[in-house]
Amino acid sequence: MVVLISSIYSEKLGCDKYRMELTKPVKLIEVLEHLESALPALADRKKGRVADRYAAHYLCIGGGRILRLGDTITNRDTIEIIPPIMGG
Repeated sequence: MVVLISSIYSEKLGCDKYRMELTKPVKLIEVLEHLESALPALADRKKGRVADRYAAHYLCIGGGRILRLGDTITNRDTIEIIPPIMGG
């Protein structure tokens, strides 16, 4: 699977794409936990666990929609990490 990383994060991480091999479908939260382990600069550990920060710290888009932490991700998927959407 491929994770595309928005420029606001890629500058801090030093990469704009991350590839990982999934041997079976997993939940998005598992992908994010792995990413934060592999790319520690993505995590803001002061704000708790992934489940506590998701949507406030970053969002993931896949298949043209915002993904939920419980959504299933397969090895064929491409997701993108973007900053949270804010209105005003």
